[in-house]
Amino acid sequence: DYVEVTSSVSVTATTAATATTIITAAPFTPNGTDSYRVVFECPDVTVAANAGGNACVFHLYDGVTNLGRIANASTGGASAVNVPVMGSRRLIPTNASHTYSVRAHRTNAICTAGAGAGGADVLFPITLRVVRLP
Repeated sequence: DYVEVTSSVSVTATTAATATTIITAAPFTPNGTDSYRVVFECPDVTVAANAGGNACVFHLYDGVTNLGRIANASTGGASAVNVPVMGSRRLIPTNASHTYSVRAHRTNAICTAGAGAGGADVLFPITLRVVRLP
């Protein structure tokens, strides 16, 4: 599966349990023995300035289950940063329905997962790929 988002997403959630959904793949049912790679890419994450530092933490979810942190962007203090992020995870999912998504939370000030449609001087989309490995 391959899905992309062309609109930026404000990360307002402050915990992993209430994380803001960034992107969601289509549900699928694997055979339970094949390996898959889930790849998340975001061309521009704005981590807002905060005197105490700030972070934008991206989590890989399978349905409502948080599988863990797939990427992270952070500041060390009062300056904002803009960085691309990419994370991937190899999995062998069970032979049941799976819906992977990437969600994010912030530690202090609101962060933004930036996206666009691509083209001259325009951000590329946020993408999520689920690929069966050979």
